Amino acid sequence: FGVDPLVTGPLAVRSVIFLPLKSPGRSLVGGVYLLDRVARTLTADQTDALRRLGRLSVYHMSVRESAAQLEAQLTRVREARRSLSERADYYQRIFQAMQGFLWWHRPDGTLSMANDGACQALGYDRDVLTGRNLAELVPVEQQAALERYLETATQSGRFRGLLTLEARDGHRIELAYQASAF
Repeated sequence: FGVDPLVTGPLAVRSVIFLPLKSPGRSLVGGVYLLDRVARTLTADQTDALRRLGRLSVYHMSVRESAAQLEAQLTRVREARRSLSERADYYQRIFQAMQGFLWWHRPDGTLSMANDGACQALGYDRDVLTGRNLAELVPVEQQAALERYLETATQSGRFRGLLTLEARDGHRIELAYQASAF
């Protein structure tokens, strides 16, 4: 055995009490040492307090580890959101740049998105066209055809047909459409 500087040095330690710190899975994760210059034995209350301190230390270590894991997950979620946002912006730009009429609408016919081609042909700004119902753009005598279209849209995956729209200035646009339900 060698000479321990804690015993022979300026601290002159005469009492060492060690409490192993174990995880809930019983793995050793550290320890608590009590050093004193006076040789002593702990009382039952002191031993109980030391054990509580040990459990509290293990609890704080697990909370810190959980917080680090949650922070890592949050970082991954933020990165995924950023990536999805970039992709959505990319596809939005493609959608807007495509030629012809492109739009998305809800099953009731309310437009949720329209590309530049549709806006220009109908004479509406995007923010005015979006939110309008197709029934507002279809002439009265074509409303039955619109109803059939909307009914088919909710029942089929892909379909084609003819539809007449009325532009803002009153001129009519005959469309041969191909639609896909999502």
